Amino acid sequence: MKNIKAIVVEDEPKSMTVLIALLEMFHPEVQVVATAKSLAEASPLLTATTFELLFLDVNLSDGNSFDIVKTGDEKRFNIVFTTAHEKYASKAFHLNALHYLLKPINPEELTIAIDRHKNSPLYSEYEEEPTLKLGKLPLSTKDGLTLIEINQIIRVQSSDKYSVFHMSDKTQHIISKPLSRYEALLKPFHFYRVHDSHLVNLKFIKTYNRSTGELELSDDSIVVVAQRKKEELIKFLTTKL
Repeated sequence: MKNIKAIVVEDEPKSMTVLIALLEMFHPEVQVVATAKSLAEASPLLTATTFELLFLDVNLSDGNSFDIVKTGDEKRFNIVFTTAHEKYASKAFHLNALHYLLKPINPEELTIAIDRHKNSPLYSEYEEEPTLKLGKLPLSTKDGLTLIEINQIIRVQSSDKYSVFHMSDKTQHIISKPLSRYEALLKPFHFYRVHDSHLVNLKFIKTYNRSTGELELSDDSIVVVAQRKKEELIKFLTTKL
């Protein structure tokens, strides 16, 4: 059984301790990779951390957590809301929550939430790819399977429901999977999502213009960095390369 990477956002220390203890006791496959106590702490984690399951307290010290989850956002992780107030249930499910846990958390309800995640498309999508250890990424095509060299990918572009891989030899691979599928897989290889439509290999960046927010890549392509990503990108560039 593969590990499930999770984030816990909870501003009550006791509630956080109990939830983590329940996961360790009944669901050791769930690995809590990060925690946060507020919206301010949680927001950067959602884009800078590789995970697939989010336990999110509704009422936090600096606001309502519904504010950081938007209907229609690309599905990159499953959400389990936690709260002491049942009145938020309808709103949680409107936001496509996987489950809704009332405090104090019932271990049986927690198991239902974990089982729902395991039966979701995200669980199978985040299975570890053995070929990644060889520096190759398997892409399913109409003719079968193509293995591409990860260090030769310059950028991956979202196009409708497809992902377009732009390679250093000028070739392209068009795959019928969303960009989010590859964001988590490629992050350990110095890829960063600079925009909803672009995942960039940091090693191929030539210049970054702060004023225009434009990245120039080694193939002379220009990619615009989303406003909310600009400062985060600078930190990422200075710490990862």
